[in-house]
Amino acid sequence: MSQQPIVEIKDLSFTYPGAKSPVIKNVSMRIPQGAIYGFLGVNGAGKSTMMQLLTASLIPEKSVDLQLFGTPLEQQIPEVFKKMGCLIEAPALYTHLTARENLQVVASLKDSAPTEVVIVLQRVGLEAKADQKVSEFSMGMKQRLGIAMALLGSPELLILDEPLNSLDPQGVIDIRTLLRTLNEEGVTIVISSHLLDEIEKICTHLGVLDKGALVFEGSLNELQRQFQQHFDLRIETQPYAYWYQWISEHFPGIPVEIEASALLVSPASQEQQNALLIALLKAGAVIEKLTTHKSLEHLFLNLTQ
Repeated sequence: MSQQPIVEIKDLSFTYPGAKSPVIKNVSMRIPQGAIYGFLGVNGAGKSTMMQLLTASLIPEKSVDLQLFGTPLEQQIPEVFKKMGCLIEAPALYTHLTARENLQVVASLKDSAPTEVVIVLQRVGLEAKADQKVSEFSMGMKQRLGIAMALLGSPELLILDEPLNSLDPQGVIDIRTLLRTLNEEGVTIVISSHLLDEIEKICTHLGVLDKGALVFEGSLNELQRQFQQHFDLRIETQPYAYWYQWISEHFPGIPVEIEASALLVSPASQEQQNALLIALLKAGAVIEKLTTHKSLEHLFLNLTQ
């Protein structure tokens, strides 16, 4: 029996007032409870708009089937916000207040215990800066504070729009570790990011938006299986110009390019790759290195180009 999704959307479209075309087009999606769901898409694909719709920051023109926790979102406002933590685009901060005071304001709105302020400061690594004014914070520190605000109230669902923005490498590692820990504690997380390698490291499920349409939804393994016949094969050998000509003549159906001191080859199937390798070895080729490319970046480009 499949688990009840924590978020379920059916045929959702959205057009900004005055716009000629919708920015979100007939999107249907399911986010399983306990998932780390990564939203991917180029700038302007509709990621932030989708997150604003999920948090009722934007209201669609028509009644749609948009459910959170098994109930239509519009029927749960404002109570639902006590079960959610959100960071959409840049965090809204009072720069004349300290980090602790900013959190105390949000904690009072969420009816959170005062002790939670101390806990979330520790979780995002700001305990030493708790009483420093936010006006003195770097962009990365402000981002950490925004995430701390989202964590107040022990949310069951955490929605983070580009939470790794402005963070230095150590900050990225810290937040990645924190998100994994929260997920292990039972929090469902929806995260958008343009850092594809980070999404690949932490997400259990993916949704890929392209021009407002959801072109893929599923696990990373499912995405890799969908494109298992579309990969690059690098063959480093000398003289590579000779082997470029040889492959072009003997396997005219396989695209091949010269790239630095290697050949970039794109067989259409595993069988075609195997036949090519056997033929190259029989012809005397010395294959120094063979690398397949099935990174999330490669798969993402297949979907969006």
